[in-house]
This record gives sequence, structure tokens and C-alpha cells, in this order.
Amino acid sequence: MTFISGSITDANPGPALYALIATPALALGWTLDDTVVIGSNTHKVLKSAAAGNTYGLDWFLDINYPTTGITGGMRFAPFEGYTAASDVGLRGPYSLSNTTIDATTYSRYGATTSALETNWANAAANTGLSATLSTSAFNYWVSITRDRIIVMTSLQTTSVFYAGFFTPTSQHTSHAGAALFPLVMCKVVVNTNAATANGATATAAFTRIPKATSVNWQTSGLVGSEMTAIGWAFSGVVGTGASEFNGLTRIAPLPVVMGAATITTSATALGHVGYLDGLATGFVVGTAVRGDTVTVGSDTWYSTTVSSNTALFMAGV
Repeated sequence: MTFISGSITDANPGPALYALIATPALALGWTLDDTVVIGSNTHKVLKSAAAGNTYGLDWFLDINYPTTGITGGMRFAPFEGYTAASDVGLRGPYSLSNTTIDATTYSRYGATTSALETNWANAAANTGLSATLSTSAFNYWVSITRDRIIVMTSLQTTSVFYAGFFTPTSQHTSHAGAALFPLVMCKVVVNTNAATANGATATAAFTRIPKATSVNWQTSGLVGSEMTAIGWAFSGVVGTGASEFNGLTRIAPLPVVMGAATITTSATALGHVGYLDGLATGFVVGTAVRGDTVTVGSDTWYSTTVSSNTALFMAGV
């Protein structure tokens, strides 16, 4: 894993921020598969080859940004496949409502490819999944592995962007079988420490939902960012030797949910299916500032935001 942070000031912050991310990504073994300009956006398509990631599956990360200026922000979209010769993605994140899906791969378009900003939740219209950019100075924090990328900036003080693999539960792995390809793209927002999550908690798009035949993609992807909602799955501190952080009492991973309006304990594909890697929540008594750290075991976590005593953390070095 590589973690980078710093401040950036640039008239064209998209290319500048991409360059900062690309350097450690390539050092980790990612490869640049394609560079393509579509309209006013530049797309840099990175490949994580099967041999270098947890699930032994080739997958692609499209980091796209305005070539000049800031309109539309920056997006991080995962694809199961990509063809550089024709600049088309295969089984990307899809987020429109009430659609039938392919009965073999359980994705929206099956084996049909589309341009990166066509059909996928990968355009400026999907503002919930676009990280805001600015020509004025802003801070950035980025955690990247061969399995996923997590990005946050000082421009959106309650949002964190995640793209890549999630860790499926054993029940979901068994349920999905050959259809398992655990890729998700989401914006996670700390809401409250209420007992259940709701649609405002995260904007999420999966590349496939195994064993489903139809789905309302706008409400069928959730990430649990409420501490008490996670409490049913985890009690106590993850790891050992957690240091106190302004009254931190526990820290727990964020569950991923498919096909449910609230966080559930269902082990099927239409309930609780796994966890995001490198993001966690904790209950704090007091205040925390974005960028503050807490040590859990031997790992460092960075505070991203706090709401109603619920803090969101991202993994650091």
C-alpha cells in the first residue's frame, strides 16, 4: 500500500493531481493501458493485472479529469475489462434505475462494451461520484493498493471516494460463485450514528450484482457509514493495542450492501455482502480534524470527517 498527502495549487489541477497519484501507482505495479481524450476530459486507464492483486482478476481503473480547468471534477471508475485499441470499457459501474441485467455475468451490458463516458456512471452528470477540483490551493490524501484507491480532499469535507475491489463475505463468495467480480465505485459520506443507513449515506455503483435479474441501481448499492449499524457485525476494536483518539471507543470496517434500502444482516447477494478495504468508522467523544491520526494495532488511520460523534477513517502507512 502507498499513502500520499499534500497540498496542490494549479490552474489545471486534474492533470497535476493525476500525476501525483500515477507515480506511486506505477511503482506498485499498475500499468498505464491507455490515454484517451473524450470531449473536454482526459482519461488515464490504469491496469491492475491479475498476478498482482488479491482476487487474481485483471481490472482497470479509469482516472478521468478535465483536461483544462475544473468543470466536472475528477472521477475514479473501475472496469472489469478495457480495449485500448477502441477506447471502450467492459462491465463498468452502472447506476440508472429499473433495468434488466445480463443473466450470465449479472451486469448491465454483459459482453457489450461502451465508451468510457457512455452508459457507465462515469460522467459529469453523475455528480455524486465526481470529486470537486479547484484552481485555489487544496489538500489531498490518497491511499492506493493493487486492489483499490481511496481519495479525499479538503474541498469536500464530508466525502471520501473509493473505487476497486471490496472484500466479500464467505457467504457472498459462495452465493456468487463464478459470477463473483467484487468491484464497486462509491462516494462515502459520514451521516449520523443512527441505527440504520439510508440512501443518502453513499452513492455507489457496482459492476455486477450476482444472481439478480433486474435491479434499481440507484438504490441497490449502499455502504454502511453509521457506527451503530456496524455494531451488529463488530464489537470491540479491530486489531489490538488501539490508542485513544479523542475518546475513540471502537473502529470497524464499512459493510457493503446490495439490493437493500437499509443495512441488513442478510448473507445473500441482496443484503450484506462484504466490506470496503482501507476505510473504517469509529465512535468518538470530542472533536477530530481531517488528517488527524489514530493507531490501531501497528496501523495508522487518518480521520476524514466527523458527524454526530461518528468518524470516518482511511488507512495510511
